[in-house]
Amino acid sequence: SDLFPSHEPPKHNPEYRAMLKLLFTALVILSSLKSVTAQTTTVLDIDYLRFKTQQLEIQVEIAATPALRETGLMYRTALPAKQGMLFVFEQQDNISLWMKNTQLALDVIFINAQGRIVELLKQPPPCQQAFCPVYRSAAPASYMLELNAGFIDQHRIAIGESVALPF
Repeated sequence: SDLFPSHEPPKHNPEYRAMLKLLFTALVILSSLKSVTAQTTTVLDIDYLRFKTQQLEIQVEIAATPALRETGLMYRTALPAKQGMLFVFEQQDNISLWMKNTQLALDVIFINAQGRIVELLKQPPPCQQAFCPVYRSAAPASYMLELNAGFIDQHRIAIGESVALPF
């Protein structure tokens, strides 16, 4: 049951060298597959947020990491009704955003740490240019909610109202 019947030292044994080369190649392939999978299968947590005044619940994708916040709804071509993306920030501050590579018309709601709506941004235009306008909340916020354009008016969302956050 000698794995390498040759009596040459392992580093000079051609069978041993061939096996090492094959093993190294397999490790490189597996490593690259793991990297590609991590890049292409980003899964966002899904939860629910409720507008208390309207007794309206919507499903939200949670963007809580810098990478997820940076990508947001870029390149998406559809967003189902009563669904949105909730951006979660580590600290309450004035939040900046742009609509670069955004295909969808959206409404944006800024929410503070206590769950109060502090600002509304209706339909900032999508931007496909090299340089896009930057929008900044006038009031500090911990969360930013992006929804289909027209949501704010359709559901009569107002500054000062409370939302039940998913956390």
